Amino acid sequence: MQNKTIFITGTSSGIGRATVKYFLDKGWNVIATMKSPEKEVEFKNSDALLLEKVDVTDSNSIASAFNAGIKKFGKIDVIVNNAGYGLLGPLENTTEEQVRAQFDVNVLGTVNTIRSALPHFRENKGGKIINIASMLGRITLPFMSIYAASKHAVEGLSEDLYYELKDLNIQVKVIEPGTIRTDFFTTSLVRAESDTVKAYDSYWHPYIKNMIERGSGGKDPVLAAEVIYRAVNDNSTRLRYKVDTTAKMLILLRKTYPLWLFQWIISKVVR
Repeated sequence: MQNKTIFITGTSSGIGRATVKYFLDKGWNVIATMKSPEKEVEFKNSDALLLEKVDVTDSNSIASAFNAGIKKFGKIDVIVNNAGYGLLGPLENTTEEQVRAQFDVNVLGTVNTIRSALPHFRENKGGKIINIASMLGRITLPFMSIYAASKHAVEGLSEDLYYELKDLNIQVKVIEPGTIRTDFFTTSLVRAESDTVKAYDSYWHPYIKNMIERGSGGKDPVLAAEVIYRAVNDNSTRLRYKVDTTAKMLILLRKTYPLWLFQWIISKVVR
């Protein structure tokens, strides 16, 4: 029996990198994509691994990598839309270019990858789409307005495609990580800061310091890889999968508590 093949975006670090290793260990073929594969020192092309250069904002680079994967492995069974980053800071301090770039990567990049996969999935009468969203696609926190908006968009996109692709035997699954130890608050973080608007400084600066400290103590990204693997092998109609207790707790509180009470809790937790 031919090994199954998975196509993963954003594999240079964090959840994407952990997912590559996890699926290789499980005997899968893996197409690992990143913006700068020439800098990669651990992953090397092999019988089970294909390393490809992809910028998810460039649909041609995605199509090229996808076709290379098909040529090497014959078929792609699963795609994981993991590429993304966080734009944090006061909304008033964000630029139009920063907002556009955030949506280009987190939302349009996901759309571009799905569009590349769908003809192949339809031809093979099946496939799975795994979208890495966030608990911030279901709730929000201060100074994450644009990032949260992009992840809300991924949630909405995924829920629509769940219905749209069901009759084509193409499943859609959403992964909602919580506090995972990645480079989200380091190299993948873009700060919306300005020398002209100082009104938020007394709240923003201690807030981002606190969030960075929490992020450094997050759960091992292998936990997210395990959940992704479980979702890939789950043929039920389940749409959403939470990774850690933080995500589970906050989303449950948002669903069960009155909005005013939930808002009060959030305002106390983040300060």
